[in-house]
Amino acid sequence: AGFIFIVTAIVLLLTIYLPIPSQPIFAVFPIFTQLSALIIIYAIWRAYALGEKIPILFTAAWLMLLMGATLSNLRAFGVIPANDLTVHAVQIFSALEILLWS
Repeated sequence: AGFIFIVTAIVLLLTIYLPIPSQPIFAVFPIFTQLSALIIIYAIWRAYALGEKIPILFTAAWLMLLMGATLSNLRAFGVIPANDLTVHAVQIFSALEILLWS
C-alpha cells in the first residue's frame, strides 16, 4: 500500500511541476484506488483470520467508502452513467461510513 501511495504522490507532483498533460495521468488514479482497496481487503482478512474481532466493524464501515469509490471510478471510466448518486458517491458513502463509526 505504501508503494502505491508513493507512486501516486510522485505522479501528482509531476503533473504539477512538469508540462505533462494531466488528463491521462488522472485516468490512472482510479486504478490505484482499486489496487489499494484489494490490499486493504487482504489485510482485513488476515487480521480476522488471526482472531481479531475489530475487523468486523472496520470492514462494515470501510466497505461503505469502498462502494462510493467504486461507483465513482465506474462513472469516471464511463461504465455507468453520471447521475446524482454516481457524481456524489464518495461523499454519500463517506457519510454512511461516519454513521457506522459513531
